[in-house]
Amino acid sequence: MNSGTKTGMAVLVLVGAGLFCGCVTQQKPVSRMETRAIAFPNDISAPADMRVTDENDPKQVIAFAIGLAENGRHAQAARFFEEAAGKFCSEGNELAVNCRAAAANEYLLAGNADGFRKSIGELKREMNRFQAAAVDKQVATILALGEMANGANKPSALTPAAVRDLY
Repeated sequence: MNSGTKTGMAVLVLVGAGLFCGCVTQQKPVSRMETRAIAFPNDISAPADMRVTDENDPKQVIAFAIGLAENGRHAQAARFFEEAAGKFCSEGNELAVNCRAAAANEYLLAGNADGFRKSIGELKREMNRFQAAAVDKQVATILALGEMANGANKPSALTPAAVRDLY
């Protein structure tokens, strides 16, 4: 992914080789992590020389966080996503929910289990019941990974079918 182009994406970690396969016949040990993308509004881009000139502009702050993520600076990206989630408002709280999911993802990529668990807790508190019931597959997956990280031994009703195989 070229950071100079409009990407509008943040990376979401999915565990397991067959995570999004429709049918997994045999469980294999988890030996690597795959990545998928969480989409953000299409008009956000993160050029390599991104500078935030207005800390009160959510597009600049989020684009900066995306740029950090694309450059492998996941722990820093997570903190900027968290900051954006707490600072900026949007209709229906969608921005905060997306930023919390991105922060959890970035903590996971950074190998920060405590940050991941904390972000999952914040994400769950941020979502209203309609958002929780209508989450897309990517956010449902990160929530399921959070449940597993917190010791859940069975999937919830919202856990995607492919992730259920990991329990």
